[in-house]
Amino acid sequence: MFVLREPQQLQILYESLEESIPESLKVYGTLFHIRNKNPFNLEVLVDAWPEYQTVIIRPQKEEMKDDLDHYTNTYHIFTKAPDKLEEVLACPQVINWEQAFQIQGCQESLGEALQKVAASKSAQVDYLRTMLFVFEKPTLEASSGDKMDLMKLLKTPKVLEDKRKETFQSIFLDVSHAKLVNEHWELGKNEKSLKYIERCLQNFAGFGILSAEGNPISWFLTEQSCEIRMGYTFPKYRGQGHMWQMGCHSIAYFFSKKMPFYIHVAEDKEKTQQIKGPAKMFHLHGPQLLQMLEKSLRKSLPESLKVYGTVFHMNQGNPFNLKALVDKWPDFKTVVIRPHEQEMADDFDHYTNTYQIYSKDLNNCQESLTTSDVINWKQHLQIQIPIVAKDPLTATFYDSMIPKLWFYTQLLANEEMFKLSSMDPTHAALVNKFWHFGGNERSQRFIERCIRTFPTFCLLGPEGTPASWSLMDQTGEIRMGATLPEYRGCGLISHMLAVHTRALDQLGIPAYNHTDKANKIIQRISHNLHHIAIPCGWNQWNCEPL
Repeated sequence: MFVLREPQQLQILYESLEESIPESLKVYGTLFHIRNKNPFNLEVLVDAWPEYQTVIIRPQKEEMKDDLDHYTNTYHIFTKAPDKLEEVLACPQVINWEQAFQIQGCQESLGEALQKVAASKSAQVDYLRTMLFVFEKPTLEASSGDKMDLMKLLKTPKVLEDKRKETFQSIFLDVSHAKLVNEHWELGKNEKSLKYIERCLQNFAGFGILSAEGNPISWFLTEQSCEIRMGYTFPKYRGQGHMWQMGCHSIAYFFSKKMPFYIHVAEDKEKTQQIKGPAKMFHLHGPQLLQMLEKSLRKSLPESLKVYGTVFHMNQGNPFNLKALVDKWPDFKTVVIRPHEQEMADDFDHYTNTYQIYSKDLNNCQESLTTSDVINWKQHLQIQIPIVAKDPLTATFYDSMIPKLWFYTQLLANEEMFKLSSMDPTHAALVNKFWHFGGNERSQRFIERCIRTFPTFCLLGPEGTPASWSLMDQTGEIRMGATLPEYRGCGLISHMLAVHTRALDQLGIPAYNHTDKANKIIQRISHNLHHIAIPCGWNQWNCEPL
């Protein structure tokens, strides 16, 4: 591995790591401070450039003088190639195994590789497993003065609020507070930790609350990886919202500095987890995370079909400019796919303002949707979510069919009369006229966008205009199919579905369709084409604000 030194290289790496958050968060946060004066005198190592697989940030050699100071001897690691981690960690030029040190990262594979290498070197490893909490900056309407009302956003408790304003004061900590912080830090309480805390307070922001007597009663610090750590509140002051007050103070500060921030909490620290505030779903950035999500969703077919199909197209260029949000990562329970905010400019366009949802836990789903700002309830919108009804027998049947694709080509009664063609945006008005859910300007814009973006087919009649057609939308669903009344009963729609399905398979695009339970014609056609009826459906709600 070699050291990246040039500011331009560090900037490119920083932007690249952003695409791999949250796995890269420790390295990403540390690199933020390296690019801003590098106060801890760290260095960045990569295995290759610019096509790196592994990044390690560590102190420069002159910093690692004390072989017993694991607070200073800290390595932050991110990798795209977990199978090669053992080789990297075992290299003495990368990790000094003769010292006491820490390794920090946000990937399960890192811990697994470290345990194996440590065993081979007869080294003792103490492992601390934590939960990660992040805060994604929301999109807010400007209040008076054009400032974000973060206190309102975080729903600061009203209990004792007026009294707090008179009695308690928010402050920035300084080095004089280091001893107090050290005495109450579970991972501290020694001379080396005191020196580390002093260094953090000299270089990074620390936040506190003073009592009426002017004594700190609650605080937390930030450190070299941009993590919020070392928080503590004296027992007599707990439950009064002091951590929340500091949170509001610190968030405003972090946003003003354009600084990433996050918090890790030990899994057994239930009280600390409770102060995280309103539920926030995490935006998955970057192709690597979206590919991992697609792979994971495939394992949950057919219930995940709507979201899986949408994520598939997001990984093929994301033509509808959508984003994926999860309640946590990588062990998510709920996934929501929605357009980016700039796409949702029309409050009345429920064709665009569409949310696809998949959840493994309905209670978690309800909490995520009701206590977060994921859904803009002030708009007209659609929510599409599966009806979960998967029994073991049909599940086994469906899983056995996943590798197989059956096709049946319906021959046309008069092949000379009809000509197979792709659709053109000029055909959108015709499709819109016959679409049960269309018939308006917004639906026509949606249809035009689908035609421009995805593979669509039609049969041109004697007049050279579409006689029968089928389209595909951003979720991968074949829909909006119809045949002109004068050509119905000729088998055109059967032929269209067969051609469309075969073409999508040849392109490697997953495809499916749904139909109303009362639509026996399409059900019969699907049966004749050997389409597989899956043991669950999905609901669609069109919502309008009151």
